[in-house]
Amino acid sequence: MNKRIKKKKAKQALQREQEKLAQELANLSPEELEALARAVKQVLKNMARTLASISEGMAAFFKDFGKS
Repeated sequence: MNKRIKKKKAKQALQREQEKLAQELANLSPEELEALARAVKQVLKNMARTLASISEGMAAFFKDFGKS
């Protein structure tokens, strides 16, 4: 199977998955949507904290590295 066909099939599969998720999202109640939004917010907050921690660690490493 050539690259173009594989790419087309992958795009179609992604489209089907997006349509399925859109349908499921439409069926959620307002309370479920709120809970989902809170969960996503928490995940993003945790990712931001992790990135901040990593960048602080890297800054400290390179600061100490420069002293050596």
